[in-house]
Amino acid sequence: MKNTFTYFILILTFGWTATTDVNGMTQFGGANGLGTIFHYTPSTGIHTLDISLPVISGGANQPCGSLTAKGDKFYGMTYAGGANNLGAIFEYDPATNILAEKFDFVNATGANPINSLTLYNGKFYGMTFSGGANSWDGVIFEWDPATNTFIDKFDFNGTIGANPFGNLTLYEGKFYGMTTSGGDHYNGTLFEWDPATSTFSKIWDFVSPTGNRGYGTLAVAGNKLYGVTDYGGAHLRGVIFELDPATNVYTKKIDFDDLTGWGHQNSLTLSNGKFYGSSQAGGEIGGGVLFDWDPLSNIITPDINLGDLYGYLPWGSLTMSNGKFYGLTMLGGANEVGVIFEWDPVTNTYLDKFDFDGTNGANPYLTTLLEYTPPVPPVPISNWALIAGIALIAITVIIRFRRSI
Repeated sequence: MKNTFTYFILILTFGWTATTDVNGMTQFGGANGLGTIFHYTPSTGIHTLDISLPVISGGANQPCGSLTAKGDKFYGMTYAGGANNLGAIFEYDPATNILAEKFDFVNATGANPINSLTLYNGKFYGMTFSGGANSWDGVIFEWDPATNTFIDKFDFNGTIGANPFGNLTLYEGKFYGMTTSGGDHYNGTLFEWDPATSTFSKIWDFVSPTGNRGYGTLAVAGNKLYGVTDYGGAHLRGVIFELDPATNVYTKKIDFDDLTGWGHQNSLTLSNGKFYGSSQAGGEIGGGVLFDWDPLSNIITPDINLGDLYGYLPWGSLTMSNGKFYGLTMLGGANEVGVIFEWDPVTNTYLDKFDFDGTNGANPYLTTLLEYTPPVPPVPISNWALIAGIALIAITVIIRFRRSI
């Protein structure tokens, strides 16, 4: 009886059950045709369009990359729009559904980001694909959301690497990343950058036999980093590689082929000792592959072959939520502009959960869904008297009941 009463009071007091959402963006579609912010609730299967970009005339649009959470707000970047039409950093409050542009990119200090922000010590770090001191090569930057201060920390060039596409990966206080061009073989580089000293070190020059063009983001597992390349390798379909940051030793682990897919501009996701990922094209149907790779056995398995009807061209990494993966395709589905999908790696079941139709978003690009549980809203003060009254009645009923037995 005591436990029943406790649960009763908790329900009366809080009366609200938190639901976990996955939040994302589309590059196009929405009311203005220039992108959206949305959330999808796996437990209910409901997609909600939150914001259509731009929110003001000439404002930030065509969001690329993913949302990054800091506190109870989200931060992201757009490829275009803003004061200089070179993209912008924005802040989005999911509680109020308000988006605010915080910084407009300028070519001299970096332009047109095609990735996401990385949070470290209260500040955000990121890269731009172009702009900077060398005009076309891009930069590494730091942005402080508290002061809205933007600093161009490092300028890429053709010798050390240029045009970064993926995100920065934090490992033991340093950032690691890849570029798509530049370097000794003009196929991109692997690099390390120390935010404390702003020291840049080129680790590896991509070269075709062992994989080239690093478009994705590095994943951390133990004391090693893992990534994929878009091209090169034995079959010219890209590779999976391992980097030991202690020794800077680069090791090719897997050569992709037509069955395991090609076009790798995503990242690997670690779950239960295996890496999971996606190929933009190839496979038995040609629309891409969802695969798993076991680093212990070094075996790669093409699990799901994607095609037109249920979505293809998965241009973003996988997000685990409650034991299942969720992701996005850029094309395909009922309206040919992409889908939200669910993949159960245990049963190897793939489901098209939501079809974008243009008005609610279209063509999610390089977006990895962000798992987020909204905070429990506080009980309004006006409700406490009602709750106290109901609780008092409940206590009285229970006391009388116990006296009667």
